[in-house]
Formats: sequence, C-alpha cells, structure tokens
Amino acid sequence: MPPRERSSFIGTKIWDMGFLTRTYLAIVTISSVYWASGGRPHFDTSWNNTRDWKRELADKEGYFTNTWAVEIDPAEEHVVANIAEKHGFNIIGQIGDLKGHYHFRHDDVDELNKEHNRDKTDRLLLEKEVKWAEQQTILHRVKRDGIPTDPKFKEMWYLLNEGQTGGPVGVDINVLPVWRKGITGKGIVVSILDDGVDHSHPDLVGNYDSKASHDFNDNDDDPRPRDLDPDNCHGTRCAGEVAAAANNSICGTGVAYQAHVGGVRMLDGKATDALEASSLGFQLQYVDIFSNCWGPKDDGKTFGKPGPLAAKALKRGADAGRGGKGNIYVWATGNGGLTDDDCNCDGYTTSIYTVSIGCIGDHGLSAYYTELCSSTLAVTFNGGAHREREENKMITTDLHHQCTEQFKGTSSAAPLAAGMVALMMESNNKLTWRDVQHIVVRTAKLTSPVDDGWRTNGAGFHFNHKFGFGRLDADAMVEMAKTWTTVPAQRICTGAASIEERDIPSGGALELSIPTKSCAGTIAEINKLEHVVLTISFIHRRRGDVSILLMSPSGTKNEMLSTRHYDDSKEGLDNWGFMTVHCWGENPRGFWQLKLIDNPLNEIGDRVLNGYGTLHLDTSKQDTDVEDLEEQVIDDQTKQQQTHVQQLQLQNDHVDFPYPPGVRRNEVRHHNMSEMSEQSVIDDLYNLTESDVASTTEYVYDRSRISHPEGSGSGKMAGNDEDFNDPGLDLNPEGSSSGGGYPEGSASEGVPSDDDMDAEDRDSVPYPAGPGGTSWDGVPDDEEFLDEGISDDNDDFKDTFREKPSVLKKRKSKAGNRNMHVAKKSVVVDNNSSNTLKKKVQVAAEETATQRVQVNAGYENPEIPCLGNGCSGVLLKWVLTFYGTEN
Repeated sequence: MPPRERSSFIGTKIWDMGFLTRTYLAIVTISSVYWASGGRPHFDTSWNNTRDWKRELADKEGYFTNTWAVEIDPAEEHVVANIAEKHGFNIIGQIGDLKGHYHFRHDDVDELNKEHNRDKTDRLLLEKEVKWAEQQTILHRVKRDGIPTDPKFKEMWYLLNEGQTGGPVGVDINVLPVWRKGITGKGIVVSILDDGVDHSHPDLVGNYDSKASHDFNDNDDDPRPRDLDPDNCHGTRCAGEVAAAANNSICGTGVAYQAHVGGVRMLDGKATDALEASSLGFQLQYVDIFSNCWGPKDDGKTFGKPGPLAAKALKRGADAGRGGKGNIYVWATGNGGLTDDDCNCDGYTTSIYTVSIGCIGDHGLSAYYTELCSSTLAVTFNGGAHREREENKMITTDLHHQCTEQFKGTSSAAPLAAGMVALMMESNNKLTWRDVQHIVVRTAKLTSPVDDGWRTNGAGFHFNHKFGFGRLDADAMVEMAKTWTTVPAQRICTGAASIEERDIPSGGALELSIPTKSCAGTIAEINKLEHVVLTISFIHRRRGDVSILLMSPSGTKNEMLSTRHYDDSKEGLDNWGFMTVHCWGENPRGFWQLKLIDNPLNEIGDRVLNGYGTLHLDTSKQDTDVEDLEEQVIDDQTKQQQTHVQQLQLQNDHVDFPYPPGVRRNEVRHHNMSEMSEQSVIDDLYNLTESDVASTTEYVYDRSRISHPEGSGSGKMAGNDEDFNDPGLDLNPEGSSSGGGYPEGSASEGVPSDDDMDAEDRDSVPYPAGPGGTSWDGVPDDEEFLDEGISDDNDDFKDTFREKPSVLKKRKSKAGNRNMHVAKKSVVVDNNSSNTLKKKVQVAAEETATQRVQVNAGYENPEIPCLGNGCSGVLLKWVLTFYGTEN
C-alpha cells in the first residue's frame, strides 16, 4: 500500500478531502426553467418549495410519481395551458431547454404509486398536439463520492473507519480512493474454496459466476451449501466479503464489489487428496484468484500439509494458470495462538505458491489468537482484538439470504485480501503470481510499530513474525500494480544439503555454519531471494521443545519453527519443509547459520530458559506485552482527538481519515552480521533435496474457529532474542555442489499471450506442458529428491549417499494403495546404532463427512541413537533451497 506517512496522530494533520457529498434521491427532469410572468399563465411552484424530500424514497425506486413529462407541438403557451387545464394538471415548467417539453403535475394522483396511471397518460395522448407523454418514476441516484449506500456499510469500519468501534479513526484498508478511480474488481474472477456458496443470496446473485463454481462433494455444478447445517455458512460469508454488490440497499459491500465470484464446495463431505487437487486446480484458465480459509487443526501439535496431488495442483496453478501468469492462492494463516501453534506447521500456508494472510484488529495490533511464523506474507483486518473480548463487527452475507455481523478468525481477513488482490489485478491483469507477492512485499505498511518483532532485512524490507511485511493497503497495491514490470523468471537453487547425522544437545543447541555460492555460474544462479525453504528430518524426545533458527548471510534471523507447548510427539519430523519470506531481496551467497535448539519443560510445565534463545513467546501464555501498552497509548490519543474528529464529521457525512501513526518509532531495527569473505565459501556443493511424502490423514478446519487449549497452563517464553554466535565452519558436507532450477524462459507453448481475455474466454485456453514448455535433463524439479539428478561425474558421492540407508526412503507405493486401513511402514536403519526407525507412511482412517488433509507424522516409535552423550534428539538430514531471480 502506498505510504500515507504522518508525523503525528490523526488530529495533527487531516487530509484536505473537501466536503464529501450526500446520497440523494431525485426525480428525472425536475430541473426546470420557469416561465416568466407578463401575459403568460401562472405556474404553481409551491410543491417544490413546501414538500420535503423524504429519506424513505431511497426504498421507493421504480415507484410512479404524480408528475408527467409531455411533448407538445405546437409549443404555444395557450395550447399548453389549455391541455393542462382540460386534464386537471398544473404546469411545473418547461423541461430544461428542450423546446416543446413540459413538466405537469396532477394533485389528485398520489405522490408515490406502485402502479402506472395509464388512464391519465392515454387521455393526454388523445390530444392531437401531444406527441409523447410519460408518467415519471423515482430513480435512485448517488453523487459519485465513492461511498456505497448499502444499509450496513456505515458499520464496515475496516472499509471506511470513522471511529465506529470506539478505536482510532482511519484504521482501514484504504479502499475508498480505489473505488473513486472506478476500480471495483470488474472482469476479475474469484472462486471461494469452502463449504459452498449460497449464490441465490440477493447480495451475491448479480456477481455470481457459475463457470467458476462446482460441487466436488456431490459432484455436480451447484455449490449451494447444505443450509440445514448452520455451520455451512463459512463459504457464503467469505464470498460476501470479496464481492457483495454495492448500492443495492442490501446488507454491506464487498471489497471488489463488481468482481465475478464463484464457489467450489469441497469442505462438506467425504474428501481425499484427489478432491483437494481437483478443487485447487479447477478452471485454472478462467479463475484468477482462489480464496482459501481452511487448513489443519490449529491445536498446537499437528503438522499438516497438502498431499502429493494437492501439492502438484498448487504448483500447476502457479506454472500454468491464467495463460501462464499463474493463479493467485490466498490463504488464511490460522487461529492457534491460544494453543501456542506455529503457522509454519501448516504446509498450505508455507507453500511458496500461496499468499499467506494473518489478521490485525481495529487498533492495528495482533489478535489474541494470532499464529506467528516466517511464512506469513502480510496481514489485514478482522474483528479480533489483542486480548480476548467481544469481537468487532464484520458485515457479510449469510445463509437464508441473511446479513451477519459476526465472522471470526483469519477466515474473515483472507477474503478481504483476496478482494484487494482483485482490485490490483483489474488495474493490471498482466500480473503473475510472483508479481502479486512482490507488490505485497513492497507496499505493506508497518502496523503496531513499536512491537518488538520488527526488523529490517538485508534488502531493506521491514518484517515481523506476527505481521509478515505489514498490513495491506488497497490503494498502494493498485497504484504500484498500474506501472509494475513483470519480474524475471523464477530460478530454483539447492544451495546446500547434508545427510550427516548430528546430535541435538539436551538443553542446548546444535549450530551449523552453512556455506553456499547460490548456484553461481549456472542457469540457477540466484542473487535476489524470494522464498527460502529448509527441508529437514529429525527425531527428538519431545517435538514441541524444538525450535529452529536460520540466519542469512545478511544477518536476517528467521524462526523456522518455534516451541509448541502442547506438541508432545516423539515422532520428530520427516522431510518437512519450513519456509521463510523474510530474506526477500537478499543475496543468498555466503554463510547461513542454522540452529536446532532443545528448550525443555521443567516439572511444572514451564519452559527452561537455556540461554540459546528463540524469537517467540509462548503465545498460549497471553502474557502482557508491548502491544498492550501501545493499545493504551492509542486509546488515549483517540480520546484527545475526539472533539476535533466529531467537528469534522458534523461538517461532512463521511470523512476518509488517514491511517493514524499510533505510537511512533523512527526506524526499524537492523540486525546484520559483519560481511563474510566470499573466498571462505566452499565452491563445490552437490544438489540434494527430497519430496517423498510420509503422511497420515487428518481433519481440516475452517479458519473462523478459534482454537483453545484442551488443558490449562502453558510454558513461559522460550528463550530470548540474542544474536547468533558465529561458530565458524563446522559443517563441510562431503563433496557437494550447487545446481538445480529452471532456465529463465517462462513463456509456455500453446498458451495465448493475450492479457486482456474476457472471463468468458479463459476456460478454453490449453494448459502448457510445464515451465517454459521445455524438459531439462539433469535440472531437477524442486519437489523431487536429487539423488537421481546428480551428474554421472559424481558417482563416488552418489555411492556414499546410497550407503547411508538411515536417510533414504523406499519409493512410495502407488496411489491406489494409499487408502488401506493398515499402516505401511518402511524401515530406516541407522549405521551408528542397531535401533530401527520406522517411518510413518499414510494411514487412511475411515472417511467421515469432515474434510481431510495429509499430515506428516515423522517416525513411528523411534529410539534416539545419540552419537555422543546427553543428546535430546538427532538431526538426520536437511536441504536448503532458494527461490528467486538472478537480478
């Protein structure tokens, strides 16, 4: 969002918006030029002078009035007067400067009538001098100040905040300037993947798009929800936030109120990985944006991710959707703050292909159920507050054609983001999926500016584990999109990897220094990062005690995994990909520092502070923090400015207040290490990655639900925010080398280059064969294990790799065997121990009417084969993958 910076709170400087005009109601053609006196007939103007215009007329659009427009020829005064007198009319006057056109009124006819008085019209037309006559009707007209007239709009504080919640004015998504430019989502198609959409709702029916809709639960084309179950309101509420119609006297207004909106029903019945893949890949050439507000349980102990088919569908949408520009997948981060959850434990929001959206409340502060993680891209508003209390209103459509004021969780934030992306794409429909993410990164604004988590990365972008890059600003996004130049083709580089097993010290940290050249000198060379993925396998006595920190060569610290108080699993993790966006724009070349930290609980359940440190608090503890103080200061400032704000509102019906600065901070902290010599970087790092999926099935929950812990009590903050120690080079993978990735060409064969396709034409575009339309031998897919992609010149290393069965998987069984009710197990043998690790492969329990997702469960009943004394777990293998561009 383009910056609207202020030097003090709202009262010190209010933008000169001028007077915003009021909604008004008019009867067509009442503007008249009255005849002068002097031999001319007298025209009665008392009606205009004495009758008050009633606000109720807004509901009377289409009603007939007691006035007629009449065309008379010859337009002589006595002819007009005789006709009016003969039929009982008074002459209001000539209609504008239209010769021969007059405005008549009949006092014996009611001012508002549902029925046309045809008798009076027909009698006028019997006069030979009357060429045309028409009884006038009420028309609803608004002055074009961009303010919708829907009855609930005045309560939609997140669209236009005038202090409705009692909090500071101006805290909204800044969408009014976008609407005033005529940008309302026209021509953009948004599909809601959820429990269905009630497309017959009068606030949705005009924007409903059947081509963007399907029911995968019942396998038909109608996504209407089972409205006998009141919980099936979720998708309809999401749809209303995106595209509820404006100025129709119904409920509220969507962010992109002229966008096409469809629904994919997939959360209300039996579901499989195949069903999720079908939903995520539905109408890729027709749909622009998919809005997703669901995911694994936010219980603080689940690791859930897309199955292999759904993962492929996400990648396919990014590579091939929208004629090769890619579909936009907007995803809600989750509501697990009270259960100390971490959104990096959700493989949907950690996908590089999703725009992961968190939430903030009416003060711009984090909600009490906020999940923290390094994959969140940005935040926007919902009804939650920083501390648990009654939520603020969120106005949207509901089942049975109702309008609701309650919509909780990040489910009510992500659809607002989808609407803002729709506005941005109307202004520039050439944007790719990566362009959208770049624009979000560059326009996101600081929110809760004195929160301790704000940092600046090596490329100058501010970020926070609570808020991503900040809050979305609709006008800023649209303005940047208008002149945006498409980013270069994505490159993928496996920067470093290791299969060397290492102990995680009990109550301590395993620290690795990882050198990389980021594929320099190859077609995969990356000099500017977008996403960084750490794929890791480990076993540990208690998974919830583990935190993982990754620091870039520029000194940017990323908490890839935070401690989780309720995660008692002993299974560890098998091949889990943790993602961070916080190194965006940095050069990855140099030394990366990786820490795996054991943060045990003591006998009373409190976290032991071991001095190694993590970045996050135990969110379930809900301890007082700096945002509580910030909220008090903002409220005090709001009270001080209240009189001035009220004076402005007396002068203007609607004031689009600027966003308040809140508590000021002049700059965001910089935490950068001293530069490391590139000469110390090892040149030869071999490619290593893995995508084999070991998973069980679990349930999906919509993200309007707030997760609460099952028991009481939780640990204290896990460590502190100290800097990494530089342990020097203590990891030298056995003869690795860089490589991997795609060439720069991004155009796909067979895909039209017309960026101005109408929505109706998109579903006929063929899918390209793959990125670039070309197959590259020896250049591995980013999701496939590179043990078979290593060049033949490296046979010695491949032999070394294959001699360590403790980190190798047997190939997956065919898809047809994945739904067996008995768990399949593959054996992992550790060379340093006679113990056997059994990997948990998919367990498909009996299907229920609840949506399922794939869950990575690590290893089944592992015994920890410490290489030395006093370890809490063992790091088995890891891969560091970079996504970005050369320039």
